[in-house]
Amino acid sequence: MILKDRRVYLLLIVLLATFMAFWKCGVADLNDWDEARNGVNAYEMYHNKDFVNLYYNGIPDTWNAKPPLMTWLIVVCYHLFGFNEFALRLPSVISSVVFFIFFFKLIEKLEAPLTAFLTCLILLSCKAVLGTHVGITGDYDALLLCLLTISAYYFVLYAECGKANAIFGVALFTGLAFYTKGTAAFIYLPGFFMYLLYRQKFRQFIKDRRTWMALLLFVIICTSWVGLILLHGQYNTQSFYGSKNALETMLFHDTIRRLASTNFEQVYVPDHFFFFTTIDSRLNLWNYLFYVSVLTGLVILYHNRKFLLVFIKRPSNRLTLFSLFLATPLVAVLTVATNKHAWYLAPAFGCIAFVTVKGLMYLTGRWKPLFAICCCLFVFAISRQFFYLSTRPHELHDMFNPGNAYFKQCKQVVIANVQPAQRIFLYLEWLDIPLVKTDRLSIAGLNKNIVLVLKKDQLVALPLGGVKTIGYFDDCCLLVVE
Repeated sequence: MILKDRRVYLLLIVLLATFMAFWKCGVADLNDWDEARNGVNAYEMYHNKDFVNLYYNGIPDTWNAKPPLMTWLIVVCYHLFGFNEFALRLPSVISSVVFFIFFFKLIEKLEAPLTAFLTCLILLSCKAVLGTHVGITGDYDALLLCLLTISAYYFVLYAECGKANAIFGVALFTGLAFYTKGTAAFIYLPGFFMYLLYRQKFRQFIKDRRTWMALLLFVIICTSWVGLILLHGQYNTQSFYGSKNALETMLFHDTIRRLASTNFEQVYVPDHFFFFTTIDSRLNLWNYLFYVSVLTGLVILYHNRKFLLVFIKRPSNRLTLFSLFLATPLVAVLTVATNKHAWYLAPAFGCIAFVTVKGLMYLTGRWKPLFAICCCLFVFAISRQFFYLSTRPHELHDMFNPGNAYFKQCKQVVIANVQPAQRIFLYLEWLDIPLVKTDRLSIAGLNKNIVLVLKKDQLVALPLGGVKTIGYFDDCCLLVVE
C-alpha cells in the first residue's frame, strides 16, 4: 500500500509540474537578462560552430563567462525545434520537472512519501521554482538547481543508505553543475561536509578511496573547461571587464567582485533584509507559515533545552538538519554579499519548503483547524500561480512572429545608430532576415519592405511620409519603409 501511495504521489507531482512548466512557455515574451543573452549566445554558436567560446553580435562575448553546458543544450533544442521561445526554454522546463522528481525521491529517503508530496506541492504553488529566471525562462538557474538536487540525492544515498558508490554521483552532478554556472556549483559542498560531521562519518569519508576517486572525477570535469579556455579561448583586449579570457572573468569578476564590489553592477542598492524580501516575493504567502514553523521550533527548544540533544540525535530529524546545513551557508553568503538577486536563493527554496511542511505537520497534529487553513491557502496559492503563468505578456512574441505581415515581406532590417535591447536583438536574429547597421537616419535610397530600428527620440529626424511605425519596444522604435 505504501509503495502504491508513493507512486501515486510522485505521478501527481510529475503531471502537475509538467503541465505548469510547459504552460505557455513558447508564447511568453523573452526577458532581457539573462534569457535573451543565452539565446543570442546559442544562436551564434549554432551558426559559427565554435562550441567553446560564446559570441554576441558576431564578436566574442566578454560579459558572459559561464561554462557552455546550458548553451549546448539550447543549441540542440534550436536544431530540433527551430529558433523560438519554446526551444530556448526547453532545457529549463525539463530541468524543472526533473528537479521535482529527484527532490521528491530525496525527501522520501528519510521521510514519508506524504511529506515529499506536500513539500513539492508548496513549491509548485509559488514562484520559487516555476518563476522568472528559474524554471520558466531560458536562464541557468533551473538547470543548476536540478543538477545540485541530483547531487544532494546521491549524497543522501551515500551518507544514509549505505550506497558507497553514490559518491561518484555527487561528483558527477556537481561537476555538471560547474559546467552550468561555474563556482555557483559549490554552494552545497559546505552543507555536505557539515552533515558528515554531524553523522560522525567524516573520518570514514576521508579514508575511503572512493572519495578520492570521486574528487578526481570532479576535478577532471572542472579542469576540462579550464583546459578548453586556455587552449581555444578567444583573447579580446576590449573585453567588458578588461579580462584576458572567460576563466579570469568567471573567477575574479563574476565571483569575487560580484560578492564584494559595490561598483560591479551599474546600480548598488544595499539590501540588508535580502532573505526576507526574497522569500516574501517567491513563496506566495508560504513564507509566513515558514516563520511560524521556525518560531515554533525555537520556542519548543527554548522551553525544553535538554530536548535539543534529543532532537539532534533523533533519526526522524535528519532531513531537517540536512536542509538547514544546505540552506544556511547560502543564505549567510548572500546576506553579506554586495550584489545578489532573488534567483540566487533558488537552491535554498526546497529546504525552506520542507521545513515549512515539517512545522505544519507538527502543528496540525495539535490544532486541527490549521489543516483547513492550510488547504485554503494552497487553493489560493495554486490559483494565484496559475494566474501568474497564464498572464505573462506576449506582445513581443506576437510582433516578431515570422508570420507577421511586416516581417513576412521584409527583405532587410536596418539598425540605425542604436544597440537594441538584447531580447529585441534576439528576436531580430531569429527572423533570419539580413541585419545591417548604419549611422544614418535618412531613409532616402532605402528599398521598400525594409524594417528600420532606431531610438524613439530619433523619430524627429525622419520625414513624416514613407514610413509606418509598427511598434515601440524597450528603448527602440520599429518602422517599415513603405
